Amino acid sequence: MAHSLPTTHLNNDQFEARILHQGAQLLSFVPSGQKDWIFNNPNTPFEPEKEIYGGVPLVFPWFNLLIGHEDEAPNHGFARSAVWKFGRHNSDLSKRVYFLLSSEMVCEQGLASPHWNFEFAARMQFIFSDKKLDLRLDVQNNFEQTMRFECAFHTYFAVSDVRQTVVEGLPDGVWLGRAEVAPGKALQFPPFGARLFANSGGSVRIREPERTFRLKNIKGWRSTVVWNPGQAMEDIQGDDWTRFVCVEAGALRENAVELAPHQSYALNIEISVS
Repeated sequence: MAHSLPTTHLNNDQFEARILHQGAQLLSFVPSGQKDWIFNNPNTPFEPEKEIYGGVPLVFPWFNLLIGHEDEAPNHGFARSAVWKFGRHNSDLSKRVYFLLSSEMVCEQGLASPHWNFEFAARMQFIFSDKKLDLRLDVQNNFEQTMRFECAFHTYFAVSDVRQTVVEGLPDGVWLGRAEVAPGKALQFPPFGARLFANSGGSVRIREPERTFRLKNIKGWRSTVVWNPGQAMEDIQGDDWTRFVCVEAGALRENAVELAPHQSYALNIEISVS
């Protein structure tokens, strides 16, 4: 997976992690003695402003295609194409890092959208340990009007076989693009595609043959998407589609954030494995 895009690499006796500065996108998290928690796509193009299918892409400020401007705005927003500024804490750097993005930076990089032109400041923080992974996105509205946006952690969880994987803890939802009911409780693959679960900010479990991922809502988790495309996606080659399931925790569609001027919102989840 050699590439020239700026990347922060953390490595100590508890874990190893790699974070791409483009999109502040976590690529890998391997606690000591364990397999990678995150799926990496060996066929992804690591090129500037290109979507990277794998890791933990950040969805912001809209989910999927921007409603009303489907042919004019990038899929899942501009945050995952932008280069974020690497920040650091004065202590505990080996376990806690953050990245910064602002509306000014987006404009400077030529990624601003005329259809979403609010002034904002965002911070993406990662806290690592040998037992947990903490993801936190903070968004500040620096605009004089209410700012509406969607956001999510589009996490590709690494599994041995998605066809033997069950996602538990969600209410009933809908299939995206079909408006058909998608039963919650125990989601399996097949069927393949994307399922949206509104008002679903509780605990979720991903049970696969080798381990169980547990997702905990710390703050701001309002809705969830569960996704695997099966063999229908050109960017995933061979049988790589069997080795991941995406469980996206965020604030989407009817659960989008309405943020008053000069107020802040945080999306914060904790992931553990048993």
